[in-house]
Amino acid sequence: MKLRALLLAVFVSASAVALRAAEPLPAFNAIMTMGKDNRFVLISADAKTSGWLKLGETFAGVKLKGYDAATGGLDLDRDGKVTRVFIDAAAAIKDSGPVALPSTRATLADAEAMLKAMHFDEMFSKMMDQQKKSFGPMMDRMMAGMKLPEEDKEKVLAIQRKVMNEFLDSMSGPEMKASIADIYSNVFSKEELAGMSAFYSTPVGQSMVAKQPQAQEKMMQVMMPKMAQIGTKMQEAMKDYAAQKQAAAAGTPPSPAPAPKP
Repeated sequence: MKLRALLLAVFVSASAVALRAAEPLPAFNAIMTMGKDNRFVLISADAKTSGWLKLGETFAGVKLKGYDAATGGLDLDRDGKVTRVFIDAAAAIKDSGPVALPSTRATLADAEAMLKAMHFDEMFSKMMDQQKKSFGPMMDRMMAGMKLPEEDKEKVLAIQRKVMNEFLDSMSGPEMKASIADIYSNVFSKEELAGMSAFYSTPVGQSMVAKQPQAQEKMMQVMMPKMAQIGTKMQEAMKDYAAQKQAAAAGTPPSPAPAPKP
């Protein structure tokens, strides 16, 4: 009886291995290259799509063993047997267009994972701090053009700064992050969010996250003088309009507007 049971177990195990070997390998559907880092998308025989996989990860019973950039071949290891597969042009290219990514509806968890990969909290907090630093000088320049007693200017500036700081603090709170995650999960597919997470996990992606506040600060330095000019022009336009209204009420012709400054 023991020998029969052992033979039956060996037979069942061998049959399972044979059936698994007979199953078609997942299709190699897409590749994303970022410097020396490659990520791959596979589609299983039952039409399930992987996320962006790294070498060494497993999907649908196969392990991504290696990648030959010269030939574009991806080595898949199933039960110790390595098979090289290539992107199926017929499956991956539609109407002679670019490689078509699968499009699976994303979940909130997919979006939250992407935001975590890009260190959203830290990056967004730094960006809001830069906004606070930039808005202060801009408001100072706008107030300088207003004819108010110095005491009133200081009070108005204090109120403006308080309101602006409260607004920017609310922008970097957990409610804002939850709203952004919800938007991303509705706008992007599961595969697109996985691709973003893969990118932000690379050295280039991490560098982009780290330097984004610095780039934002430099952009604001370029934009702020332009915005201040617009504020000055708006004040002048309002003064001209008020003067015209007063002249019309008094029945006197308005004085000609000064020629615009070059």
